[in-house]
Amino acid sequence: MNNSKWLALVFGTMLVLLLAWLRGDDGTIPQTVRNLTFDQYQRSLPREKSSQPVRVIDIDEASLAKIGQFPWPRSEFAKLVDELKELGVAAIVFDVVFSEPDRLSPHRVLAQNGFKKWLKKSKINQTELALEDNDLLFAKSMAQAPVILAFGANDSAARAHPLLKSGFAFKGNSTLKALNSFERVTDLVPVLEKAASGIGSISVAPNTGLDAVRTYPLMWVKGKKPYPSLVMESLRVAQGASTFIIQGAPHTKEIVESIRIGAITVPTTRSGEMWMYYSKPDPDLYISAVQLLRGDDKTKQALREKLQGHIVFIGTSATGLFDIKNTPLGDSVPGVSIHAQALDQILSQTFLSRPDWTDGIEIILVFVIGLLIVLAAVFLSPGKSLLLGAFWAAGLMAGSWIAFKDYHILFDATYPLVAGLLVHFAMTAYRFLVTDRQARYVRTAFSRYVSPDVLVDIEKNPSALKLGGDTRELTIMFVDIRNFTPLSENLTPQELVAFLNKLLGDLSVCVTQEKGTIDKYIGDSIMAFWNAPLDVEDHEKRAVNAALKMRKTLEELNRTDAFGFRKNRHGFDDIAIGIGINTGQACVGNLGSQERFDYSIVGDAVNVAARVESTCKQVGMDILVSASTAKALDDFALLDAGDLTLKGKSEKQKIFTVVGDEQVKKKQAFSELVADHAVAITTRTKKKKRQLLEEAKKRSREVAPQLLTFYERLIERI
Repeated sequence: MNNSKWLALVFGTMLVLLLAWLRGDDGTIPQTVRNLTFDQYQRSLPREKSSQPVRVIDIDEASLAKIGQFPWPRSEFAKLVDELKELGVAAIVFDVVFSEPDRLSPHRVLAQNGFKKWLKKSKINQTELALEDNDLLFAKSMAQAPVILAFGANDSAARAHPLLKSGFAFKGNSTLKALNSFERVTDLVPVLEKAASGIGSISVAPNTGLDAVRTYPLMWVKGKKPYPSLVMESLRVAQGASTFIIQGAPHTKEIVESIRIGAITVPTTRSGEMWMYYSKPDPDLYISAVQLLRGDDKTKQALREKLQGHIVFIGTSATGLFDIKNTPLGDSVPGVSIHAQALDQILSQTFLSRPDWTDGIEIILVFVIGLLIVLAAVFLSPGKSLLLGAFWAAGLMAGSWIAFKDYHILFDATYPLVAGLLVHFAMTAYRFLVTDRQARYVRTAFSRYVSPDVLVDIEKNPSALKLGGDTRELTIMFVDIRNFTPLSENLTPQELVAFLNKLLGDLSVCVTQEKGTIDKYIGDSIMAFWNAPLDVEDHEKRAVNAALKMRKTLEELNRTDAFGFRKNRHGFDDIAIGIGINTGQACVGNLGSQERFDYSIVGDAVNVAARVESTCKQVGMDILVSASTAKALDDFALLDAGDLTLKGKSEKQKIFTVVGDEQVKKKQAFSELVADHAVAITTRTKKKKRQLLEEAKKRSREVAPQLLTFYERLIERI
């Protein structure tokens, strides 16, 4: 594995560790994304509607229009309590904080300036009127009924402790430190607080603000005293229970596992909250307060069936009273609806949970999936890496949805997914900017010269390249078009370019198919070589195979009039080429200036290959190889063309002509020709040699017709 890939792995691993640490820190962004995902789950699959004994007496717009603006006189609430008690409700829960005495009580009205003077002139008995106190009336009614009042946390209030009406017991470790806490609460009117059967917190969630209410605190703590929520206190009063049992985790004081009251157990978060699982808003849950306060006997009797044995919340949905909350379902509902939903959920025993192990699994998934994406990005193509990432993403989302749908477990797949996506794009960018920079350079530099297979090998192992220059053994080929000058004189420039593009293009394919490298096109010639930029096994054989393919390709082009010479009646004979091949040491690399260079080769071996090609005309064959190449061609049909003087060389060089491949070599006619040819070449007497070559010429007709010209030229040269 090359250094660039190691660097990519280190970069990706560091990024994954950072993302895993951020998940462990669990800041605002991960929490927000997680909550929005869980909200979407609830919207897709809200809690099923259940027929639990829960109702809401709604101080709605109709009630305000009939009875008057809020707050109402406490005498109206006293009447409401009396009516509900008469209808046989199990508990009456006020989602209203009675923090101040009723300003509409008669004795308070009498105390207003100017009102006493008016009363003196009237015949009203001021003493009797003064005795009527709305708070006392309300307290008397409350004392005869199971009423739960609400207190609200208020850090600026004067009072530190509300009146505690219930008992508490801890099972396991004390969990006071785990519960949500408050510093001070709003005062309740003492006479009302004393008369109530229960008192609970009205707060639906700490620091909710405009956000959706996703959890419901079942218990609060002040100092060393726990305090119940409005819902838990209503369950206690309705069951006639006295003590809450708080179950703590076995080995720590900072985790609440569940809270039990009477026959009901509620699983909680570590801080004593319940995950809210909302059902769709149900209009049948609400009964307008005006029906009880101003309704006739028939109306009240009809309400008995709806209210008897129920826990009844009294709250308001009127817009002007500003008690509106948001839910994960996207609804804006009265605050009293949150309490009613929480109670309905508890009674139906349908709970959502987010066990502590989910955090650990999610962090592990960030790490594991992140590393898998890093490995895929380093060793696979971007497309395959993205495909694998999509597969893992689909699996994660499916697992998260199944956990919610079938097991009501809140398992967050979004952070691992987002982290994986960030890793994928970061690795893609890193690969493009850093890792693949060399690969792009190599592809740009070599795509014109080598086959796609060789290019892939180069990209896999770019360290094998020495682009500055490398001396190595190469097999070099030169290809030249015969009689090109008269051909070019009789063709238009457009026809000449089309001819060259067709011929040189098809011949070049033969080179790249055999893992050769195109060096350059020199007018009507091709220069190619083997065994660079990467090692090519049997490069001599591959070069000769490419030459034989060129021979067949040219025969087919001539046969089919691919150049249109016969069709256009140019009168040209078939196109012929000459191919020269030599093997030897040469320097290969990027040659030129810093601004302009080519990947090419230089050396004496190159010159020899060019001279071998130029002797094709003299020898009368289209493919010639040097002795250094021929020694590696045991599987090919070769004939000794004799010792020839190459231009620029002082000594003669032995040259061989390539007759054909292994199939040609196996033919009996060729074996006999080789035997005759060998005798003729080694014979010293000129006359005898000429005679033997004439006989070999006759036999060559059975092997390859083009050998006739070869032997004619050979006879001429002796």
